[in-house]
Amino acid sequence: MISPMMMRMFGLGIILAATTACAQPQERVVAPSPQAEAPATTVTPTAPATTAQTNPNESADNAAERVENALENDPTLAPFDLDADDRGNAIVIKGRVQNESQRALAEQIANQTAPGFEIINEVVVQ
Repeated sequence: MISPMMMRMFGLGIILAATTACAQPQERVVAPSPQAEAPATTVTPTAPATTAQTNPNESADNAAERVENALENDPTLAPFDLDADDRGNAIVIKGRVQNESQRALAEQIANQTAPGFEIINEVVVQ
């Protein structure tokens, strides 16, 4: 017996059923019921919730402010006093962290928060 969950998992796919009484596998086509819904897709974000869309008219100063807020709101980086400032059309992130992965995370958050700007990572590992 095919459960509704399996029917959703396999959609209109072919389910091969082999029974112990038969030497050869038999092929069955199982169509999902009209009430069957597609399984829900769960996406686990790898980026912080501060990821933003690029605004082509946004100033580097506004973007730097958003980056600094994103750095302050990240639980891993919150204990560090990281700054973000604009330099021309680039955003410079500065401060001190404890290891290279924290430094890389700061750059990743900056890139995701202000994707239309060059990010200059001047964060120092102490």
